[in-house]
Amino acid sequence: MIYEYWLAGIEGISNLKKRKLREVYGNGKAIYYIEETNLKKHTFLNEKDIERLKKAKKTVNLEMQWEKIREKEDKICAVFFG
Repeated sequence: MIYEYWLAGIEGISNLKKRKLREVYGNGKAIYYIEETNLKKHTFLNEKDIERLKKAKKTVNLEMQWEKIREKEDKICAVFFG
């Protein structure tokens, strides 16, 4: 789920292109670990898309962001069920 969150949060890549990547690679985790040479094989991705994917891998601390989301979920659950 954390990798799907990462993929959804990448700005500048259309939802259609993200969906095509999922069709080819199956899930966000597989997309996260794609090598750049494999990305260049896809005609639906341009150079800017590839650069955005690479930049997103470098700039996002997935574990920290995921932990923040989990904390918010816990607080929401506490309000509803507490």
